Amino acid sequence: MNKPAAGRIKRSWARFKNRRRLRDATVYDSAAARTAGDTVWSKAFICGMADVYPPRTSSDLRELVVSMDHYERQIRRSEKHVTGVYIVGSHVQEFVETIFPRIRKKIVIVTGNAVQSVPRAALGSQERAERFLDDDRIAGAWIQNLDIEHPKAFPLPLGLDFHNLHINKDSPWNDQADVLTPNQQERQLQTIAAAAPPFDQRSPDVFTHFTVGTQPAVRSHWLDHFLGKDFAQTPGGVIKRADLWNSMARSQFVASPPGAGMDCHRTWEALVLGSVPIVQHFAPMAPLFEDLPVWQVEDPSHVTAENLRQKADEVSTKLREGRYDFCKLTVGWWTDQLKRQTARLLGL
Repeated sequence: MNKPAAGRIKRSWARFKNRRRLRDATVYDSAAARTAGDTVWSKAFICGMADVYPPRTSSDLRELVVSMDHYERQIRRSEKHVTGVYIVGSHVQEFVETIFPRIRKKIVIVTGNAVQSVPRAALGSQERAERFLDDDRIAGAWIQNLDIEHPKAFPLPLGLDFHNLHINKDSPWNDQADVLTPNQQERQLQTIAAAAPPFDQRSPDVFTHFTVGTQPAVRSHWLDHFLGKDFAQTPGGVIKRADLWNSMARSQFVASPPGAGMDCHRTWEALVLGSVPIVQHFAPMAPLFEDLPVWQVEDPSHVTAENLRQKADEVSTKLREGRYDFCKLTVGWWTDQLKRQTARLLGL
């Protein structure tokens, strides 16, 4: 990589880290994380899948909004045979080190609301991650940005971002004068999806629009592949989110490289809008996309004009035959899966 390019990436990454620190000051009410349409949404899993959860959270908050003692008190009070516990990904290590040793009952772990990969990265090693999951007190673990394969660990979608515009009316994505509630954003997304042309009538190209700051090396590699290609749209600059969604809904494919973690909000936006997201294959996360029109590639160089035509034909056939399960785009589907898989693991 030449020095000017490396410098741009370094500056972009620094700006991203600064934004994360600024956002850390914004606390989000967990009880507000509900939408009428039940669209899969990052924060909806907080109280939607767990019995014990922090009443207030902030994405990647490095300081606890509630003390760790909150978890211990609530778990002890629970009368359930197995208690679901939601932990922000960036707090998993502290939970494992300070609270987990004092817990005597079985729990199901649900983690997310952070770009922190879990459990290997969060706990510092494969050995510590496996030891935690192997513990008999862990009935199962549902994890956003899962980074390990284990029989008791299941990937959970990052889902949509309905929180940013709810707490930040000055977001560059916002085209409204005020904040937008999650329900308003969901309706906007559903309206755009309903008006979008069928897959076969869309432009047979890859809509490519993302910043490189979140994972500079990986995302720069992806962007370099699509720039200048006849089969790719690569608009620059900031695009208001409603305009972005409308553009995505006109293309058959949407490039969705890893975000700050392996999963990306763009992937789930594309699916709801009826497009096929192209994502980086990562074995622990692969089950997320079973029975969904997602193209997993080892490298963006696998995306060629010929491969696009073949993939479009494959998707069209499966759509006609009803071979996709779009119920996976709802929080309810994942909640049911948690109950079903937990019962299986417990032999119930």
